[in-house]
Amino acid sequence: MKYHVPDMSCGHCKATIETALSTLDPAIDITVDLSGRIVEVETGKSSDEILQALTQAGFPAQPISA
Repeated sequence: MKYHVPDMSCGHCKATIETALSTLDPAIDITVDLSGRIVEVETGKSSDEILQALTQAGFPAQPISA
């Protein structure tokens, strides 16, 4: 699933997001596009869990429809 993360703008943001999502699911596959401000994740966790983890990390996001 892909998420638009409008407040993500730098390498520190990317690292914070990756850490937050990896804590949620150590086996998660994360791809971050800083210029597009998009995070793509492959995990067994629900979209709600992903959104909550991003929000708690300080990066509210919106799912992108496929």
